[in-house]
Amino acid sequence: QRQRITSTVYHHNIVRKETSSLPLPLLSSLLIITMLVSFRSLTLSGVLLLSIGTRIEGFSSIITPSSFSPTSSSGGLSTLSSSSSSLSMMAGGFGGGGGGMGASSKKKKAKKETKLKPKAQWDRYAALKKESIVRVGVKIVGSDDDWLDVGRIKSKGNANTDIAVARQRAIIADHARRLFPLQVSPKDMVQWGYWKEEVAATSEDSDGDADKESTDNGEWIVVEKSVLTDAPKGIEKEIGFEGRPDPATGFYCHYSEGRLVAE
Repeated sequence: QRQRITSTVYHHNIVRKETSSLPLPLLSSLLIITMLVSFRSLTLSGVLLLSIGTRIEGFSSIITPSSFSPTSSSGGLSTLSSSSSSLSMMAGGFGGGGGGMGASSKKKKAKKETKLKPKAQWDRYAALKKESIVRVGVKIVGSDDDWLDVGRIKSKGNANTDIAVARQRAIIADHARRLFPLQVSPKDMVQWGYWKEEVAATSEDSDGDADKESTDNGEWIVVEKSVLTDAPKGIEKEIGFEGRPDPATGFYCHYSEGRLVAE
C-alpha cells in the first residue's frame, strides 16, 4: 500500500511538472479558447430559452377570447402574435389613418326623403280646391332647348310653390320621361322649374274673391333642391301634382264611360 501511494504521488508530480513546463502563450491561448467555448454555450442556451419564452407568450395571447380570429389559420405562432399586437395598437388609436375612438363616431346623415307616390300626390292636388294652379316643367341641363311643360302643382295657401316643386321633383321628372321619351332620357340631368305668370284681376264673385285671368307674360323660375332645407315637416301632405294626360300609359287621364275626356 505504501508503494501504491508513493507511485500515485510520483505520477501527480510528473503531470504537474509537465504542465508547468508549457510555454505561457500556449497556456493563455488554451484559456481563451476554453472561455470562448463556455461563452458560446451560454449564449446559445440563452437564445433558445428566450425563443421558447416568446413562443409561449405569443401562444398565450392567441388563445385569449379577445384576440381569437378563425380566419388566421396559417402562418405560425409568430405571425398570429404579430397580428394580435397590430390589432392592439389600432385599438389604442394607432394606425388606420389615426382613427381610434374618433373614427367610431359617424357623422349624422341627412334624413332620407320618403318616396312619393304619383296617385297619392294626384289625390292631394285634387283636394286643394281653392289654391292656384302653377305650371311646372323640366329642362335638360346644359341644353339650349326650351322648357318642357310637364303638368301642374298646388300648395296649401299658395305658400310653398318652390318647395312643392322640389319635393315632387322625382315624379315630375318621371312623368317628363313618359311624355317626352325622345327629348328626356333616363341618363339626362334635368332642372326643375315653375312658370311665374302675370295675372290680372277681372271681377269679384259672390264670395268676394277676385277672379284672375292668366296672361301670356311670365318666365320660368328654376327651383333648387336646397329649398327643402326649410321645408315644414309633413309638407308632402299639403302639396299635390297633376301631370299632363298621357294616353299611352294612362297616367293622369280622365275617363268617362271608357273614353278619355278632358277634366
